[in-house]
Amino acid sequence: MERLPRDVWLAIAIKVATNSIADLCRFRMTCCVARDVGDEDTVLRTVAIPPPHQMNWLWIRDPVGRRFFERCIEIGHPELLFREALRELYI
Repeated sequence: MERLPRDVWLAIAIKVATNSIADLCRFRMTCCVARDVGDEDTVLRTVAIPPPHQMNWLWIRDPVGRRFFERCIEIGHPELLFREALRELYI
């Protein structure tokens, strides 16, 4: 599987990331190439973030989860930037 071109790996990672964060995490655990591709900015910008009422808030307290969300905000994930702007505006 590691012989696939990087573009193919990237396309697979983007498709997986648009399903859920958990799917992306499972994908990244499959092999080294998947881990590297799953950590690219292009993939992290497309991660499907669940609505606030469906989110497991324990992820926010976990240092790994917190770093994940902070990284997504840094690279410009549109949904998280919108939520952050609303939070700053109303809280």
